[in-house]
Amino acid sequence: MNVKDFAGLKYYTPENVPHYENMETATIRSLDNLAVSLGLKEPMFITSSYRSPVENAAAGGVSTSQHMLGKAIDLVIPASYLTSLTKLHEFFIKAIGAGFNAFGVYYPELIAHLDTRDPKADGSAFTWGRIGGRYQPYISYSQAMQRIAEYLQTDSQVTLPSKKTLILSLTIIGIVLLVIYLTDRN
Repeated sequence: MNVKDFAGLKYYTPENVPHYENMETATIRSLDNLAVSLGLKEPMFITSSYRSPVENAAAGGVSTSQHMLGKAIDLVIPASYLTSLTKLHEFFIKAIGAGFNAFGVYYPELIAHLDTRDPKADGSAFTWGRIGGRYQPYISYSQAMQRIAEYLQTDSQVTLPSKKTLILSLTIIGIVLLVIYLTDRN
């Protein structure tokens, strides 16, 4: 993707997309379409986009990761879509409408993985979830949503992080990824 490809986008600039030069144009356009569909006023915070094989391994990504093809984006789910399971599900429905063919929901990180790989043979999207952190196994999207509902209903200690806590956590993640990237370049 070139800098000029961002000209037609409403929300995203190269500064918003790490490794933008290695991203597929369709992926960034789908991301911008999603932001428009959600009615957002600013870009969503991207935690991961293109990854080299070294970065992918460091992030715990699978060997067939769409991140290494420039087709995947991980982002913080907008707070307005974290108010209920219905709103969270609506976020992913809008992602499909925006052009994504695969998505995962990660809890408690409140991160969405979205990618533009080819859809399944029947035209449906690939979906999955992961509950409890990056070292936990992947489960189906419906199981993940059910588990999230259980956490929210039964555990009074489960609360959404404050914006300040979320920004601090994501800044730390960004710094770690930058160090990995710079180390890889040298």
